[in-house]
Amino acid sequence: MKRLLQWIVAVSLLASLTIDYDRGFTLRAAYAQQAGSLTISWTPPSQYTDGAPLLEQELDFYTLYCNGSEVKQIDMVIGDHTDVVDLTGLPTGDYACQLTTTTLLAAESGPSNSINFTIGPRVPMAPAGLSSI
Repeated sequence: MKRLLQWIVAVSLLASLTIDYDRGFTLRAAYAQQAGSLTISWTPPSQYTDGAPLLEQELDFYTLYCNGSEVKQIDMVIGDHTDVVDLTGLPTGDYACQLTTTTLLAAESGPSNSINFTIGPRVPMAPAGLSSI
């Protein structure tokens, strides 16, 4: 019974901790992989805000927010910190995106640094091969 109570207290304490991205978490500059998509990469956090170590196995998923709205939830895969994000549903405009992570105990971190990009209007390419007859 004593062990069970210790375990419950430990889980309660862990659930109240937050993750600190000021300790090396960086969402890297995004680049267009193809029309309508964006490739992002990041370094996962390695500590809780109180300095306790955070194992990658304790993370459940990442969430990408653009202009404050959730764009995509990225399943946790240990060792793979890149993702291709489909942007085809987003309207034209300027975007600022951040990444958060959520632990297996449902504690969501604060946001990462911001990456910025613009989705311009979709226009056709110019004609080519113009010649006189």
